[in-house]
Amino acid sequence: MWPLMVTAALAADVAGSSDHPVVSRFQGAEIIGYRQDAFARYVIPLSTVDWNAGPEQSEAVEGRVTRIMYAVPKGTSAIEVGRSYALALDAAGFDAVWSCESAACGPGFRRLDTFQPELVVNAIRGRVRDQQFLTVRSAREGGEVRVSVFAAVHESPLPWLMERVVVEVDVVEVGSLVAGKVDADADAMLQQLSETGRVALYGMYFDTGKAVLTPASEPTLTDVVALLNGNPGLSLYVVGHTDMVGSLSSNLDLSQRRAAAVVDALVAAGIARGRLEAYGAGPVAPVAENVTEAGRARNRRVELVVR
Repeated sequence: MWPLMVTAALAADVAGSSDHPVVSRFQGAEIIGYRQDAFARYVIPLSTVDWNAGPEQSEAVEGRVTRIMYAVPKGTSAIEVGRSYALALDAAGFDAVWSCESAACGPGFRRLDTFQPELVVNAIRGRVRDQQFLTVRSAREGGEVRVSVFAAVHESPLPWLMERVVVEVDVVEVGSLVAGKVDADADAMLQQLSETGRVALYGMYFDTGKAVLTPASEPTLTDVVALLNGNPGLSLYVVGHTDMVGSLSSNLDLSQRRAAAVVDALVAAGIARGRLEAYGAGPVAPVAENVTEAGRARNRRVELVVR
């Protein structure tokens, strides 16, 4: 990983957001938009962007996508921000792919929602000027990391954002889907529990750093409920596992809270709490290396263990 211009998070950062460990914020910036997808498709412009047709040249990549939008303190120019990111990424060993400035970026870069409309509410969308864009790559074991940075002065009617540079930093950890992300049905779970005493679930989804199950977890929860209803004598440890990003203490706490969230969801679905016990193992029982995103994704899991 390559920390860049690391500064402490600000109280004004949106809830649940954080800097990416690959590339951090410009000094003094605050996070005003944040989204992370475990696996998504991301289109990188490699030429001038037309307002209606988009770029003539582009490249689509897939992997873990983190998209962060920052507001930089007033008095900072877009070119200063763009140059700072370019220099830091170059020093960190990234290879330049394409970049543009101002009119050369094309009219399609005119609005900050060009790449991610969900990050910015309608009230702060507006025209931008002094555009700076660059996209870089770095080969890593198990895949590549792509970083795209778009900085521009925002001509917003909102006083707190008017004439401030807004930066979107998108990081794509390119990689393949992790085998086993689609869980088997209740019968297959029972067979694996009978054979090995444990079964790993990759269909329990949480937002980064959080312990609240997302709606995408419902199919796997339904299968676990069917497993337990069909086997009334079965009791389980529900064990949370994390990767090794972050401190041991924070990962142990997060894994415990995630395991407890799964237990609570199963109890809410009618399973007796006495049949379940939550336990957080953090990063201490990996099933893969923690160097690549593919390995870390395998380590982030919930396991059912026979009691």
